[in-house]
Amino acid sequence: MGHGWRINDGIAVVLLAIVAIAPMPLASNRPMFWMMSATLVFMAAGVFMASVARQNRALPVAMNRLWVPCLLVIAYLVFMAFQVFGGLYSATPNAGILAMLRTLSYATFFFLVLQVAAKPKRASWMLKTLFYVVVFYAFIGFLSRFGVVKFPEILMPSPSQFNATATFVNRNSYATFLGFGLLTGVALAACQIQSMRSQYRLQRAALIIFDPGLMLYIAATLVISVTLFATNSRMGGAAVMLALAVFLLIIALKRSHFRALAVLLAVVALMAAVYPYGPNLLDRLGSIEQDVDVRFALYQQVWEMIMARPWAGSGADSFEIAFQRVHRLPVSADLVWDKAHNSYLTNWAETGLVFGSIPIILLSIAFAIFVKAVFKKQQSYMLPLLGLSVILQGAIHSLADFSLEIQANAYLFLAIVAIALADTLRASRGHK
Repeated sequence: MGHGWRINDGIAVVLLAIVAIAPMPLASNRPMFWMMSATLVFMAAGVFMASVARQNRALPVAMNRLWVPCLLVIAYLVFMAFQVFGGLYSATPNAGILAMLRTLSYATFFFLVLQVAAKPKRASWMLKTLFYVVVFYAFIGFLSRFGVVKFPEILMPSPSQFNATATFVNRNSYATFLGFGLLTGVALAACQIQSMRSQYRLQRAALIIFDPGLMLYIAATLVISVTLFATNSRMGGAAVMLALAVFLLIIALKRSHFRALAVLLAVVALMAAVYPYGPNLLDRLGSIEQDVDVRFALYQQVWEMIMARPWAGSGADSFEIAFQRVHRLPVSADLVWDKAHNSYLTNWAETGLVFGSIPIILLSIAFAIFVKAVFKKQQSYMLPLLGLSVILQGAIHSLADFSLEIQANAYLFLAIVAIALADTLRASRGHK
């Protein structure tokens, strides 16, 4: 069994390396990087399953707890296969093959993280590693914003003079990445406070703030926060602040000792989300659109595209080609629209209203599990709360952007959610 755990440690390192490297080459927003990361994920999966079979041991997270998500993922992949290989229409069958492989790699990656994070100590250092990966990219993003660090053209061909982007394709995607890290940092700091409170008496609680571990989390989270606002991403910043406000308000409901402070911080987060953006919250499509009317005109045309093929869709990864059939003014004709700037609409346009809703259903299942766990007083709720908040941030930002369609963000998102879900399932199993 010990040998198996050592193998799982190695697999965890490989998975974390994928997350750490993914942002470097344009946030892995190119087919070559999709295939490279997919190859590593599938190799890690092969090693993991061979180890399980050779030692004849059970999976850390049993398949009978995952059969519904597995069936949904299989149905989604089979549907895309019909689009690609016949039976259903696809405007871009070759791109559909890449989409299938990418989706399978995401599902496999999530499964592996869920399994190896079933061990609490491993889950702890995995989450901390993810946090410091984001801190690293926040630091270099901040330095590059002010010209201290310059990246090779192959990594950042169009650096912005006014917005922090680091190696990402745009500021909004970078803001999403930073937001996941910020929420993770707040959760780690909260866990550290909980741990310290068990060591100090209430009258000595003030000593908690001088804990080196807590101070490090706070300082690193501040680095992420400063860089997040340097991105100048309105929707990115708003989504993070709204998710953070929910995180803090739930803590206020559950922890009377920190209620006043948590409520105050939540109010500040809400003000940060609403005040700078206000009525212009949706008045931006990356760095292109200046008029919110164009945004809704785009959505209207995408909806027409969906209604033309509501059940079968136009084919996975086909938006850029298929959208041309409905593209007209006032949506600019001088630009190539390869994204709908709304991940929900993109899924429905490419894979139909039924199968295109499967990713939404899967995340809704995880969200419901986290909500149930958070409000169970008999178990630790900080990691489920983190999972809930990260899903909330991604769901909000996906209403007006495509950040979760960027692979670097997708891997970080899946890793955090999987670690939180492993903790939640382990806790619920322990209370049966």
